[in-house]
Amino acid sequence: MVYLLYCREHKTMYVGETKRAFKTRVDEHFANIRHQRAKPVSNHYKNRSHVRKNSEIYILEHITGVPEKSQNGHRQREREELDL
Repeated sequence: MVYLLYCREHKTMYVGETKRAFKTRVDEHFANIRHQRAKPVSNHYKNRSHVRKNSEIYILEHITGVPEKSQNGHRQREREELDL
């Protein structure tokens, strides 16, 4: 799954990828913020006065099943080329 965390206050974005449950990963981001761990998302939040309600979270892509490793790498390259 590919997801986007968007900070409405500063109009900044973080794109992440996980194979685990989406809620679990999002909860980890906000736990990192609470505990002021040195991670990209928590660094943004700890250096500013933020609240969780100023964040939006979107699922950008959800792949079902287990893609072959070579197909997954090829798919990621295709996405990266589209973003350029």
